[in-house]
Amino acid sequence: MFGPAFTAGLAGIQMRADWPNHVAANSENGATMSASSSNGTDLPWKAHDGNNGVHWRANTSGGGSWLQVQFDSLRRATQYSVRSTSSGLAVQTNFDLVASLDGSAWTTLDSGLVISSIGGGAQITNQPISNQTPFLFYRLSVTAATDVGSNPTGAVVGEWSFTFSPT
Repeated sequence: MFGPAFTAGLAGIQMRADWPNHVAANSENGATMSASSSNGTDLPWKAHDGNNGVHWRANTSGGGSWLQVQFDSLRRATQYSVRSTSSGLAVQTNFDLVASLDGSAWTTLDSGLVISSIGGGAQITNQPISNQTPFLFYRLSVTAATDVGSNPTGAVVGEWSFTFSPT
């Protein structure tokens, strides 16, 4: 079944032993990270590597971009955490958390969430998910990304993780 939850990388961000941190690839350990676009070397797996000093960053500004994980089997998420980057980018990212069984039809699990890298990296920690359905795909769907710095950029996510329950 599932191993115990453990804290890794960042205080308060709960990771599960069944979805360990990615270290250098978008597909590892039964999970594949992907995105609508990536800016240079700011690849999807960097949003789940235990280090919010590196991050995934979209290649387009505004809304419409997304970051997702596809698992190799159904997983029921009971809570999630998102943290912005501490890399110095000044970006506010608004998003919805959506999920899917097939990657086409999406169910909204949480909406209207905001993270900001302004002031060192805000986080949403252990946000509960009330939906009891297991899914294969989980996606952070960006509704807006506002750059308040001098270097225009797209949406940025420093770290993203889940706590799962047995299905």
